[in-house]
Amino acid sequence: MLESAAKTWLAKYNKTIPALEVLHRRALETLNDKTATISDLADIITLDPGMSISLYHQVNSQLKHAGQSSPTTVHDALSFLGNSAIVDLITQHETLSEMHPNPRVHQAYHQLMSHDYHMLFQLEHMIAIRDVRSVREIRSAAILHNIGEICACLFDFEKYHHYQQKFHLVSSEANSAKPVFGFDFNELGCIAAEKMNLPELVRESLQVNTNSSPESHLIQLAADISHQAEEGWNHPAMTATLEVCATYLNQQYHEYAKQARLTSIKAARNCPIDDVFPAAAGLIMLPDIVKPASKPTKIKIAQPALTMLKNEIRVLIKSPKANQAQIIELLVNNLHDGLHFSKVVMLLFSENRSSLFTYLSKGLVHNSPFHALQIEIVHSGLFKSLLNRPQSSWVNSGNYKKYSLILPDSFKQACYSENFFLMSLFVGIKPVGLVYCDLPKALNKLNDQIFTEFKFCVSFASKALNFVARRDRCEVN
Repeated sequence: MLESAAKTWLAKYNKTIPALEVLHRRALETLNDKTATISDLADIITLDPGMSISLYHQVNSQLKHAGQSSPTTVHDALSFLGNSAIVDLITQHETLSEMHPNPRVHQAYHQLMSHDYHMLFQLEHMIAIRDVRSVREIRSAAILHNIGEICACLFDFEKYHHYQQKFHLVSSEANSAKPVFGFDFNELGCIAAEKMNLPELVRESLQVNTNSSPESHLIQLAADISHQAEEGWNHPAMTATLEVCATYLNQQYHEYAKQARLTSIKAARNCPIDDVFPAAAGLIMLPDIVKPASKPTKIKIAQPALTMLKNEIRVLIKSPKANQAQIIELLVNNLHDGLHFSKVVMLLFSENRSSLFTYLSKGLVHNSPFHALQIEIVHSGLFKSLLNRPQSSWVNSGNYKKYSLILPDSFKQACYSENFFLMSLFVGIKPVGLVYCDLPKALNKLNDQIFTEFKFCVSFASKALNFVARRDRCEVN
């Protein structure tokens, strides 16, 4: 009955999966590059579900009718087409913006593809460990593993948006779309894969089967990591997933978990789409310019306050009315109420960007000089350095004398502390301002753990600001 519901739903739609603009543009450039090969073009198409599906449907439907076996990779499928047919496949394929003018659909599909690219990178890591030979076959199938959710996102967006809200708010239903659609995405994916003449490995990877091939099992494991990463890196379900992966790959858990996190960062840095909220946003990626000497400590980043900030921001940015001021307010509140800093001050650029002023604060007494603080950028010393790129600084009693020379006098008078954190807040490559946090000198409890938590909160808020800024630009255009 559930399969019938998925079939009925899919039967209502006879649409093409659009190409991502960035990959479609690369494909066109490759066609015009006289030094490029068919393999170069196949590498690009492999990353794009829309162009991949069009290729498989065109080639495999003809071979199926002729009673011949179907190719299992994009590279093999392209070899069945002549040059003119390849050109037509690319040039005539519609892109996401051409098929879906709604910027909300763009964002949702881009975010979904960001998760898929993260999955591909995790899969590449697994392939290297297992020394798998059929790399192209696995890649070609893996990018289509999420075909069910892709169809739901592009063909029935309003219902899909409702599903996304339930996914984040009701953890018990995180693995199922049944409450909204009446079927699982995996069930829909199996039906779509058959209808679109996709490689058998796609369907196999969507089915829970103890006799499944090692290739399909690797795809399933990588997909599980990508799925769990949407909710963070330090919750029980993610730990269980990483433990299963480590056991299957005959790896030590802690080493494999570490590499999975590094792989997530690599995926974020190499994702072809730039207006997304990557899974690695839950990890610390920002460099520091000041770090006091201390004994190494084991750092954990899964504190309740951090989880609360992530959840609140994720819920907030799903609202089309979410704005940057709300994100900054959530950040300031979390630093003060969740991480228990005594004073939290958000310094923003003035309208002409020549100075910084106190925009929002928490924990200040009513007559604190921080309220009226205004710092000229040109004479701001350390502040100016921090605003050159995303970075952080830890000033304490041990290094205060040195950094006092490059701190603005007005700031020192307002701050009246020798123990504080500073970190720049960016939207893309553009600095927004600085975040200041401290504890009373008498307490002097600032340490590596708290510094790590502080950086995590600010970096996560920066990702959210960037996400909202890009969404707003899309809506204007």
